[in-house]
Order: sequence, then structure tokens, then C-alpha cells
Amino acid sequence: MVLTNKNGRQINGKRPVNVLSGNKVTDHFLKYLSLGGLYSIWGDKIWNLQNFTVMILILLGLAHMFISIYILISDIESCAVIMHHAILVVDVEVGVLYAYFRRTRVRRLIIDMQLSYDYDSPVVSEFMKGHVKKRLEAMGLFFKGVLLLTSYTQINLIIFSVVEWYIRDDKEYLLLYPGAFPFDLSFVPYNILAYLWEEIVMQQAGLTIYGVMAMVFLYYSYLKNELELLQFAIDHSKERALELAERTGGEPSRALEESYKICASMCAEHHIQIIDFYNDSNIICRLVYLIVFFDGLLVCVCSGFALISDNTSLKIKFVGVTVIQLIFIYVMCWFGEKLSDVSEAVRQSIYGVNWYDMPRECHTTFKLMLERTMRPLGFTTLTGQKVDLENYMGMIKASYSYFNMMLAAQEGHC
Repeated sequence: MVLTNKNGRQINGKRPVNVLSGNKVTDHFLKYLSLGGLYSIWGDKIWNLQNFTVMILILLGLAHMFISIYILISDIESCAVIMHHAILVVDVEVGVLYAYFRRTRVRRLIIDMQLSYDYDSPVVSEFMKGHVKKRLEAMGLFFKGVLLLTSYTQINLIIFSVVEWYIRDDKEYLLLYPGAFPFDLSFVPYNILAYLWEEIVMQQAGLTIYGVMAMVFLYYSYLKNELELLQFAIDHSKERALELAERTGGEPSRALEESYKICASMCAEHHIQIIDFYNDSNIICRLVYLIVFFDGLLVCVCSGFALISDNTSLKIKFVGVTVIQLIFIYVMCWFGEKLSDVSEAVRQSIYGVNWYDMPRECHTTFKLMLERTMRPLGFTTLTGQKVDLENYMGMIKASYSYFNMMLAAQEGHC
């Protein structure tokens, strides 16, 4: 049976409703992703040029870092700092390349995350209005946080590189991080050129790294809000069925029974759409989280060597850097933790639905949905590791153990 309202419009919920497109906050996110070389608001031709420029810049910066490590290999403190930055720059190169080769998927996901499911129900529409408003507020707040982190990271690097150069008698040249250059840095214009080069490389790295976090947030935000919308629709199945029965008319008991079937099928259809988006986005997120966990270990170990150095200014500089690293990884893991919790809440709602009021066809539909929710939606790494706060603490503990092991090996060698 196909239900229609008084205007003859089919009630099936298949038409997506655009809830974010054209919003200023969404536009700000997309522009930021474009600056990081992860997306383009100007089309494929500009993306090709923009992405190629970022890739070449990062490759040159990476080559310079590894050459500097080779030349300065006897200076363990300088090599640790360079290696710390090089790890982040490698991540940037991988991210930009992956975003380019997966650009069709990235664009489709960006479009899909601006849409929502149309239940064609007054009670759900009222809930959706308030929900979208809260989502936009959360997006605006998060975007301000991304801008704050980006600015803080750059300011931290600039200020403390100047402080380090000013207070250290053995540091003749002003550099953002240690590096070997093929020209005499005692010539001031060359020194300025070298400093600007390192600043450009690290600024681009920051834009891309925080752009990745912003992209994962957009995926998380979509999944969280759609799951909450689905949960609301399940919890209010009776109200929705009564609405549909009233609009379609006919024999009351028959109309209510058919309305329950339609409501259940809408929930199932919405759930499938959410799972499809999750599967598509998780292909990207699994690689991102593998890099976050693996490189999180390495950069924390490198930061540890910087923090125990005799260089006071370097210690202060890396206190700020370490705090940013830990906040970044924590936020990324919090996304996975929260998404799993919301997914579990949907499962509990299906358990608690009023089965007795529904026809048997609805029982089958909800049982199938229940089967799908037995594996909660949550972010994982490429190796299958679950992304949550427990594994975040495990990574911190492991990095501390590796640092102690390397420190003991270094002291034993000395």
C-alpha cells in the first residue's frame, strides 16, 4: 500500500532534505579544507593545481628535513626536533595524496553530510529544526576551536623560535626549527629567506593536519545527528503512525496498521542510509586514525627528548607543542567514543519500542535493524583497533614506555 497525504504527495521519506547547504558555517569549513589541499570549492581543475602545489611544497620541505637530519646526525637534540616536524609533514603528504586520489568519494561525502532524511512528519520536523540549530552551533564552536588551534600552533612556533634565538649564545641564526641550508645564514637576507621557508612549510602542515580533524568532525557530526534523529523517530513511532493514519483517512484500524508499517520501513531505510555513509566515510577515517595512533607514539617520544634537553627555551616551546598534540589526539578519539555511545542508544531504543501495538511486519523490520546494531558504529583504524578514550590512554602509556627505553639505550651508549 502506498500512502499519500491530502495533496496527493507520496509519503515515503526517500527524498533527502538539505539542512546545511549554503550555511556560512558549512562554507567556512569547506574553505578551510580547501586551504589544506583536502577539498576544493572551485572544481577539479583548481583542485588539481592547488593539490599539486601543496604536494610539491610538502615534498621539498620533507626532503630538506631529511637532508638536515643526515648532516646534523651528531646533534641528537636537533635531530629529535627535526624528526618530530618531519613525521607531521609526512602525514600531510599522505593526507593530501589520499584526498586527491579519493576526491570523488570526498566530494560525495561532503554533499551527503549536508543532507538529512525526510520523514514527512510534523513531530519529527519540529525535532529536526531544533536539532539542526544545535548542530550548526556545535559546528560553529568547533570551527572557532580549529582556528584557535591553528593560530596558537603558529604563534607558539614563531614566538619561541625568536626567544630561543635571543637567549641562546650558541644559536647564531633565527630558524623555526634546526636545519641545514646550502648558503651562509650569517647574511641576513638569506637567514630571513630560510626562516620564511620553514614558516611556509609548517603553516601548510598545520592547515592540512587541522583540516583532517575538521573533516573527521564533519563526518562524526553527520553520523551523530542522523543517529539521534533515527532514535527520535523510533521512540515516537506511535505518534508518527497516528499522524499518517489521520492524513490518509479510511478505516481507522486498517489505516493505523499500514501507517505503522510505513513508519517502520522509514526507520529501516534511514538506518541503511546511515550505515552506507558510515562505511564510505570509515574507509577514509581508518587510514586517518592509523596515522594518528602510529605517529602519535612517535611525536610524543620526540617531544619527550625535547622536554628533557638542557635548552630552556626548547623545553618551553615543546610544552606548548605537546599540549596541542595531546588535545588533538584526545579530540579525535573522543569522536569515536561518542559515536559508539550514540549508536548504542539507537539499539536500546529499538529494544524499548512498543512491539505489541505493531503488526508482525514491523517486528521483522525492527529485528533486522536490531541485528545491524549488534555491531555499534564507531571509528576504527586500518588494523581494526577501536578508536576510543581507553585506547588513547593506552597510546600515551606506550609512548612513555618507548621514551624510557630509548633514553636508557642512549645513556647506556654514552
